[in-house]
Amino acid sequence: MEYKNNWKQAIERQDLFWKRKLKDRILARIFVRNTPFEEWLTVLKNKMPVTGNVFPQKELVLKTWELKLAVFKELQDDSLPVMTPTEFDEGLYGGIFGAEAYFNYDPESGWLGSMANHFLENSPDTDKLEIKETGIWMKELKERFSWYSERAEGRFGLSPVVSIDALNFAVLARGATQAMLDTCDNRNKMKEMCEFALKLNIGIGRLQKTFIKPFNNGTFDGYPASGAWFPGDEINISIDAFGQCNRETYLDLGFKYNQKLIEAFGSAALHIHSNAEHLLPEAVKLKGLKCITLFDETPRYFPRLKEIKKITGDMPLITDCTLNEFLEQMEKGTLPGGVFYVIKGHAGGRGSLMSPAVETVKEANELMKKIHAYKAVN
Repeated sequence: MEYKNNWKQAIERQDLFWKRKLKDRILARIFVRNTPFEEWLTVLKNKMPVTGNVFPQKELVLKTWELKLAVFKELQDDSLPVMTPTEFDEGLYGGIFGAEAYFNYDPESGWLGSMANHFLENSPDTDKLEIKETGIWMKELKERFSWYSERAEGRFGLSPVVSIDALNFAVLARGATQAMLDTCDNRNKMKEMCEFALKLNIGIGRLQKTFIKPFNNGTFDGYPASGAWFPGDEINISIDAFGQCNRETYLDLGFKYNQKLIEAFGSAALHIHSNAEHLLPEAVKLKGLKCITLFDETPRYFPRLKEIKKITGDMPLITDCTLNEFLEQMEKGTLPGGVFYVIKGHAGGRGSLMSPAVETVKEANELMKKIHAYKAVN
């Protein structure tokens, strides 16, 4: 892999980590100053609109990822260089049904995403929903994943976008308020929508994977730890919308559909926001779940990891932290094991997407020697 000299070591350590064989060890992704990428973002401010309804030029998207991932080459941390075509993001799941969709670009970090307007505002009935196979979103999905795959091969990984299933799909289709009301007023229709979303996500997931070749008998995911590899097949899932719901609602409208989605691919990685922390006791029961990413939000997870691990047990966890707090706990020997630490310059907010913990790759590699040697007393 051209963009990661120690890719074999990174994959070996990740593989052991996902299999829960490094319970007293830690992994790390270290954010390093990336001057060529920062310079490119300055150029891109005049080329990429902050918002719009026209697909961004794929050449600009690719170059942004190439420069972002190039810093991985000499970096000896545990993360992998993986591109995720996030111009599809949530917009894909509305755009394929003809909903008006738009793109959002953050010029400070280079992050690109998409959203779509609600397309089932008058009824939760999905019977008449039909993917527009000849529409712009399906056309771009196929063309771009094919094009990106050709250019990524041998250089860096390519990842499908995150799934939008169950209540997440309902929120996109109906709007957040109406979707929440439907969980009470139209529970049977909501279950039908969840079944529809399950089949949709299986289909969209498999379609993307037709353009992505397996690597080392595994698959890439660009979300966990800013770049991950899993043995066999895998899908990325979330329970974002259920953060507003009680555990009973998640069990009825989320858990079983998450489980079926995992079973369709064999394994999954989950990310969770702080408002859904109350659902952790249920989420860890998902069979085939390889890890949980705990987003760096208020209240922050890093200072509470020992408390969280009482709930999650030996489930591999991923979370952000600052360099200073990471070093302080590592020196004290109090860093919990079985955690993949994403080390940045500061915590929370948009700036964390562009927040180098160290200035040079040499500094990062020196730190990785200590990380490899660290053994937690859990």
